[in-house]
Amino acid sequence: LAGFTAKTQDFVLLGLGYSNNAFASNGLHYDGYLGLAWPAQAVNNFTPPIQNLLPQFDKPVFSMFFERKGSNATGQAGGLLTLGAIDTQNCDSNVNYAPLTSLTSWQFSVSAFSVGSYKKTKAMQVYVDSSTFLGAPTDDLNAIANATNAVFDQDRSGYTLPCNSTGLPDFKFTINKQVYSVSPKEYVSELLSGNGMCFLAIYNNVNSGGFGPAWVLGEPFMRSYCNIFDVGNKQIGFAKVKNSGF
Repeated sequence: LAGFTAKTQDFVLLGLGYSNNAFASNGLHYDGYLGLAWPAQAVNNFTPPIQNLLPQFDKPVFSMFFERKGSNATGQAGGLLTLGAIDTQNCDSNVNYAPLTSLTSWQFSVSAFSVGSYKKTKAMQVYVDSSTFLGAPTDDLNAIANATNAVFDQDRSGYTLPCNSTGLPDFKFTINKQVYSVSPKEYVSELLSGNGMCFLAIYNNVNSGGFGPAWVLGEPFMRSYCNIFDVGNKQIGFAKVKNSGF
C-alpha cells in the first residue's frame, strides 16, 4: 500500500448487505474496508493495517483529504490518504489538535453544537468515520430538521428537503475551543433524490443508546476539513482545505 508492505496482515470477510444507515443499502456497494482505527477496535485481536505499517512511516501520523465530486465521478479518485506525513498538497499548514478520549475509534470531545438559533452547550463524545454520513443524537437531529424545514420520508428512512432550498444554516461544532462549520453543500445530498428533492446526509445515531459516542462525524464533516490522525501523540487534528473557499 503506497510503497509500504505488511507481510502479516489478517483480514475479515465483509458480509454482503452490510449497512449502518438508510443510504448505504441503496446502490452504494463496497469492495471492503481499510480499518484505520486502534487495535482495541479490531476483531479477533487482529493488528490493524496502520499499526502493521507504522514502523515504516517517516512519522507516526496519517492524514485524509476528501475531494468533492459530482454525480459523474464514477471511477475517479475521491481524495488522498497520506501515510507517514500530513498532506501539504491539499491541506493548510495550520493544524488544530484535540486529544483523544478513547483509543478505540478516533474519539474525542465536542463541547458544543449549534444550528440556526439552536445551541447545545454540553460535552459530548464523538468520533470521525469516513464510511458513513453524520450520525446525530435525537434532540440535535430534531433541531436540524426544524432549522432546515426537512421532513422525514418514511419510505426512504431519511429526511428530505427541496434541492433548491436557500438560506440553510451551517452546523457548528466546538472542538477544543475551535469552531468547525459544516455547510449545506456538504450535508445536503442529491443521492437517490427525485422530483427535485434532496436528502439530509444525516441519520439518527440511536445505536449509541446513551452509552456510546453521541455523534458520528462522517463524510460531510470530513470533507469540510483535512483530518490528521496523530498516532504517536494520540490526538486528532483538523486543517482547512486549500482553495476550499472557507
